[in-house]
Amino acid sequence: MRRIRWLGMAIGLAAMGCGQARADDLLDDFDINNFKGYVRSGYGSATNGKKQTCFQLAGAPSKYRLGNECETYAELKEEYTLKSFDDGVTLSGGTMLSLYNQIGHDPTFKGEYGKTRLPQFYLQLTGISGLKAKRLWIGRVYYHRHDINLIDFYFWNPSGLGAGIDEIDIGGGHKLSYALFRQDTIDQPRRASRHDVQLTGIKTGKFGELQTGLSYIQNPLRGGSNGWSFTLLHIQKRFLGGLNNAAVQYGRGAGTGLSYTGDLHLHDNAWSLRVLESMIWRFNDHFAGALLVLNQRDHWAPYAESQNWTSVGMRPIWSPVSHLKIEFDVGCDQITPAHGSTRRLLKGTVAVAFSPHGNGFLDRPEWRVFYTHASWNRAAQVTAVPGTALAMDGPFDVRHGSTFGVQVEHWWD
Repeated sequence: MRRIRWLGMAIGLAAMGCGQARADDLLDDFDINNFKGYVRSGYGSATNGKKQTCFQLAGAPSKYRLGNECETYAELKEEYTLKSFDDGVTLSGGTMLSLYNQIGHDPTFKGEYGKTRLPQFYLQLTGISGLKAKRLWIGRVYYHRHDINLIDFYFWNPSGLGAGIDEIDIGGGHKLSYALFRQDTIDQPRRASRHDVQLTGIKTGKFGELQTGLSYIQNPLRGGSNGWSFTLLHIQKRFLGGLNNAAVQYGRGAGTGLSYTGDLHLHDNAWSLRVLESMIWRFNDHFAGALLVLNQRDHWAPYAESQNWTSVGMRPIWSPVSHLKIEFDVGCDQITPAHGSTRRLLKGTVAVAFSPHGNGFLDRPEWRVFYTHASWNRAAQVTAVPGTALAMDGPFDVRHGSTFGVQVEHWWD
């Protein structure tokens, strides 16, 4: 029992070099059916002979990702049952190990160019008689996340370290969830209590659903203001053969993170508003793709400069034959600060991909050969982080550049 109890901790500590676990013990408890994961990696170069670099606008939280990812990244998760009780209650847990390393450097997953983390490590109780809920949980979890795959951006992401009760059946198909978080990520400079309440299952037709969420953040800073954020998300399934997400998010003070904990130094007059439309379509076996339209307004004055972020992009995919995809990815990001010039970045990629599991936008695994070209204005150049792709001292002598390479991406449940 002691060996099973500490399985998750042993995996994480062994991987990080902070502890040891016997390999045969880990293999005894390992169940391939409960092993889930994600991985991407590749190799590329700039057309001027320098190493591959990625194009992202200063101030933009994300970038258009196809042919524009410069790291090896993996998430490896195991779920395991610890105890099954006679009354039907089950105690189980989950452990996820994440590995990150910049391409062009030795894959040590530590130090200046890499890192190893435990983004999930939790225990949960399920099957509790009389409790109309999916689970009781405690630990660090990925919690009710919603993302835009086109730019790898989790726009609704209240994940973190905490505890809660998940999906309470309150009738009519509606589910209520509550969680208390103390820390979003290990990089968070100061912990704060964040209360998260979500209501799901509000039907809008046969394939539509509304989901709502409210986060309230108790600011621990002396003289600091509490914060809150609200999200309204509409999910339409079977939309043009795919999926459509439309969301409105608003937050004030420390709630300007729009579901996670924002800057605790912001006053209660600071606010953020995000509106987005994201869709994935599949007209037939030969034509699929994705589209994004997003606008976010951040009013942070006087503590920080306010800005307006606009992002528009799409990735049409043509499959002339089974398992072969011709992908065209184009996206434009624009940041308009309260003071100074508007900065812009236009990025385009063409890729040839092979996927043995289908021709859809999300079908994986996928092996790709890509060519990427980007151009940006002077305002984007002078605000870029020194040494990066868009910077004046970066790898390109002019305000445009190209890269090419290969990549593999896969996830499995």
